Amino acid sequence: MKLKNLTDDQYINFARLCVANWKNFESFSWYGGVDNPDNYYMHYTSHRDSGLLDQANEQVIVQHFKDTFRRTQNLNWQLETHKHFAYGYADCITIRVYKRNGQITREFKELAKIVQHLHDDHHILDESVYDELVNEQTIKNIDFEGYRFKNDYDLPENWANLVAAYWYDNNSDKLSNTDDQGGWLSTQDIEIALRELKLI
Repeated sequence: MKLKNLTDDQYINFARLCVANWKNFESFSWYGGVDNPDNYYMHYTSHRDSGLLDQANEQVIVQHFKDTFRRTQNLNWQLETHKHFAYGYADCITIRVYKRNGQITREFKELAKIVQHLHDDHHILDESVYDELVNEQTIKNIDFEGYRFKNDYDLPENWANLVAAYWYDNNSDKLSNTDDQGGWLSTQDIEIALRELKLI
């Protein structure tokens, strides 16, 4: 993930726009266990119904902050999960915006660069992370859709991987990730693959 530095004015404007953004949320209160909560910005990274893209970007952001700002965690930034009785949960990264001397924190500047990067049509922060999640979810989808074959036949443990590999080799379009929820196969396509692989 290659991030470009912003101008001083961009950082300043972004900080003014974002600081204490949580106070604008409806029916929301937060104390956060930090000094001066009004000096913090909440950036939501995923929620209960997030697709794979949000999940992948969240992984990249969290790991980037852990690698870059290890010593300042819980001082200038922290990870939180917020819950609602009707809407489930949402995960966010909470960041101190200003230092005590009024300067913008390095952590906030880094998040500003990430947000700008995403807004500049770089929707995927790390394609390898996203592709891995898509592949993992595709296998889970095949395993779910093929439950009948698991019950009726003695399939090997990696049968879903073998079915996915068969269609990747023969017609990869059937495994297209069209809805950001991984690839799906019909029961008929799963059966075709299992028969071709001589697993049933």
